[in-house]
Amino acid sequence: MRRRHPFHTLFIHFRKCKKKKAMGEWKAPLSLRVRQALRAGLEQYAAQEKRTLGNVGELILEWGFQQLLAAGSTERLLKCSIRLGVPKSKRR
Repeated sequence: MRRRHPFHTLFIHFRKCKKKKAMGEWKAPLSLRVRQALRAGLEQYAAQEKRTLGNVGELILEWGFQQLLAAGSTERLLKCSIRLGVPKSKRR
């Protein structure tokens, strides 16, 4: 069985939560500096999903911002962790 990438759950969550955007909505450009390894990983994942790097970046940024709003602060957000599909038999 093929192991799913950790971002797979992010895409599923985003599809469920995404609200329809108005047609012709304007988007503002955003520039970020990230580690080279992170960019390479995002580009690889975007290619697997047949998406652009910008599309994957937007998706992650919108989802992350919703998580930040729910947590209330960056400190509380960083204390949270995402379970990556650990089988129930191995959980304690």
